Amino acid sequence: MEPAIPVMAVIGAIAASVIVVRFATAFAKRLERRPPTVSPTDPAIGELRDALDAMQERLDFLERALVAQRNQSGRALPAAGERAGPPGETP
Repeated sequence: MEPAIPVMAVIGAIAASVIVVRFATAFAKRLERRPPTVSPTDPAIGELRDALDAMQERLDFLERALVAQRNQSGRALPAAGERAGPPGETP
Protein backbone atom coordinates (compact mmCIF):
# COMPACT_ATOMS: atom_id res chain seq x y z
CA MET A 1 0.00 0.00 0.00
CA GLU A 2 2.91 2.34 0.67
CA PRO A 3 4.15 2.46 -2.94
CA ALA A 4 0.63 3.34 -4.10
CA ILE A 5 0.54 6.65 -2.15
CA PRO A 6 3.06 8.51 -4.37
CA VAL A 7 1.36 7.17 -7.49
CA MET A 8 -2.02 8.35 -6.23
CA ALA A 9 -0.53 11.76 -5.36
CA VAL A 10 0.83 12.15 -8.90
CA ILE A 11 -2.48 11.09 -10.41
CA GLY A 12 -4.35 13.52 -8.11
CA ALA A 13 -2.02 16.40 -9.03
CA ILE A 14 -2.48 15.69 -12.74
CA ALA A 15 -6.27 15.51 -12.34
CA ALA A 16 -6.34 18.79 -10.38
CA SER A 17 -4.19 20.57 -12.98
CA VAL A 18 -6.41 19.30 -15.80
CA ILE A 19 -9.50 20.56 -14.02
CA VAL A 20 -7.95 23.98 -13.34
CA VAL A 21 -6.78 24.30 -16.97
CA ARG A 22 -10.26 23.41 -18.24
CA PHE A 23 -11.92 26.00 -16.01
CA ALA A 24 -9.38 28.64 -17.02
CA THR A 25 -9.90 27.88 -20.72
CA ALA A 26 -13.70 28.06 -20.38
CA PHE A 27 -13.45 31.34 -18.49
CA ALA A 28 -11.12 32.82 -21.12
CA LYS A 29 -13.48 31.83 -23.93
CA ARG A 30 -16.40 33.38 -22.06
CA LEU A 31 -14.49 36.64 -21.64
CA GLU A 32 -13.58 36.72 -25.34
CA ARG A 33 -17.22 36.44 -26.39
CA ARG A 34 -18.37 39.24 -24.08
CA PRO A 35 -18.80 42.48 -26.04
CA PRO A 36 -16.88 45.45 -24.70
CA THR A 37 -18.97 47.74 -22.56
CA VAL A 38 -18.78 51.11 -24.27
CA SER A 39 -21.22 53.79 -23.35
CA PRO A 40 -23.06 55.37 -26.28
CA THR A 41 -21.54 58.60 -27.48
CA ASP A 42 -23.27 61.72 -26.29
CA PRO A 43 -24.14 64.23 -29.05
CA ALA A 44 -23.06 67.06 -26.73
CA ILE A 45 -19.45 65.87 -26.97
CA GLY A 46 -19.20 67.28 -30.49
CA GLU A 47 -20.53 70.63 -29.33
CA LEU A 48 -18.07 70.67 -26.43
CA ARG A 49 -15.19 69.93 -28.78
CA ASP A 50 -16.24 72.78 -31.07
CA ALA A 51 -16.46 75.15 -28.10
CA LEU A 52 -13.05 74.01 -26.88
CA ASP A 53 -11.54 74.59 -30.33
CA ALA A 54 -13.03 78.10 -30.44
CA MET A 55 -11.64 78.88 -26.97
CA GLN A 56 -8.23 77.57 -28.02
CA GLU A 57 -8.26 79.87 -31.05
CA ARG A 58 -9.15 82.84 -28.82
CA LEU A 59 -6.38 81.95 -26.40
CA ASP A 60 -3.86 81.69 -29.23
CA PHE A 61 -4.97 85.10 -30.53
CA LEU A 62 -4.64 86.68 -27.08
CA GLU A 63 -1.18 85.17 -26.60
CA ARG A 64 -0.04 86.59 -29.94
CA ALA A 65 -1.54 90.00 -29.07
CA LEU A 66 0.26 90.06 -25.71
CA VAL A 67 3.57 89.14 -27.33
CA ALA A 68 3.09 91.86 -29.94
CA GLN A 69 2.22 94.41 -27.24
CA ARG A 70 5.26 93.38 -25.19
CA ASN A 71 7.49 93.83 -28.24
CA GLN A 72 6.12 97.37 -28.76
CA SER A 73 6.14 98.73 -25.20
CA GLY A 74 8.59 96.50 -23.36
CA ARG A 75 5.94 94.90 -21.13
CA ALA A 76 2.85 92.85 -21.84
CA LEU A 77 0.35 94.43 -19.45
CA PRO A 78 -0.12 97.96 -18.09
CA ALA A 79 1.88 98.76 -14.96
CA ALA A 80 0.13 98.90 -11.61
CA GLY A 81 -2.02 102.03 -11.37
CA GLU A 82 -1.85 102.67 -15.13
CA ARG A 83 -5.06 102.63 -17.07
CA ALA A 84 -5.05 100.74 -20.35
CA GLY A 85 -6.45 102.90 -23.11
CA PRO A 86 -7.01 102.35 -26.81
CA PRO A 87 -3.89 101.66 -28.87
CA GLY A 88 -2.11 104.75 -30.12
CA GLU A 89 -3.34 106.96 -27.26
CA THR A 90 -0.70 108.14 -24.76
CA PRO A 91 -1.65 108.14 -21.09
